[in-house]
Amino acid sequence: MGAPMARNLIRAGHDVTVYNRTRAEAEPLATDGARIADSVAHGVRGCELAVTMWADDRAVQDAIFGADGMLQALPLDAVHM
Repeated sequence: MGAPMARNLIRAGHDVTVYNRTRAEAEPLATDGARIADSVAHGVRGCELAVTMWADDRAVQDAIFGADGMLQALPLDAVHM
């Protein structure tokens, strides 16, 4: 579901950075104009809006609170959906 959403945002003219725990899943989006992040923190650094879709509660906890998670990098005025 994330790839089609990212492509629609790119087509609408937005700057999009994507991250996937399996980098090969994100790389096709680079040909559409997305930047590929090496970590969740790298992906949200400096963003205005972070849209996330993770498989389960454990993945959410790891991505937000993990050693290189969103909590360390998401700007205070950013929106997380």
